[in-house]
Amino acid sequence: MPTRPIISSISTGVMVEFKGQIPDDMQADKGSGKTLGKTPTLILERLRKTPNQTISSLAEEISKSESAVQRAMLKLQAEGRLERVGGRKEGRWEVLDERNHE
Repeated sequence: MPTRPIISSISTGVMVEFKGQIPDDMQADKGSGKTLGKTPTLILERLRKTPNQTISSLAEEISKSESAVQRAMLKLQAEGRLERVGGRKEGRWEVLDERNHE
């Protein structure tokens, strides 16, 4: 039987804490066949075609906020799927081959 969430006020807002086990059908797949969400997939598709795009142009193109695009790109970089080559003004994004980073 699920327990009620614990709601606490913290300095940056509200924290909701759930205790108990996560049902098997709701757990994230931790295997090697991990799929990306819509935003990261759209970003990688666009950057394969136009690697010198800016975060603001990507955000406009995929109808997301700049902060959402930036978060997704940071996650892609941490996962080894995306890399910045060169400087801020004259650099480009490189979509990395996933087979090299497994």
